[in-house]
Amino acid sequence: MILTESGDIDPGILAARARGVLFDAANGKSNFCLETAKKALAAGFLPDILSSDLTIFSYPDPSHVGSLPHVLAKYLELGLGLQEVLRLCTAAPVRLLSLEGEIGTLRPGSRADIALFRLEDRTWEQRDWRGESIECHQLLVPQMTIKNGEIKYSDL
Repeated sequence: MILTESGDIDPGILAARARGVLFDAANGKSNFCLETAKKALAAGFLPDILSSDLTIFSYPDPSHVGSLPHVLAKYLELGLGLQEVLRLCTAAPVRLLSLEGEIGTLRPGSRADIALFRLEDRTWEQRDWRGESIECHQLLVPQMTIKNGEIKYSDL
């Protein structure tokens, strides 16, 4: 748990972050709590990375995770802006893995791994492991995936 009983960010968590410990949103089926996420964000504690945390155990129940776009939709609804949400699932992991210049760039000579999305207005409900729900209103819908310069998926 990253919060104290009073709802503040636990000092041990802050010390861990200061030492370089990274925090993923951990949106899996049994470990993501909307109440904790809301309080952490209100205290200015953002995850370092947004990922789907999909596993064989979380995938069969899309109401908890569903996909990375569903996780991103949760954080849009929790008040993060689109640019921040995209940064936390793209540029932040690239930087944290020290892969700048190799991936996450459109520079000539790079791998050309590209995902194109369209932001759509949609309304649906997602819930956490405790059953708390959040009504989401925007979804990034995949349009095209390019891997190493080759189109692997296209809905265009």
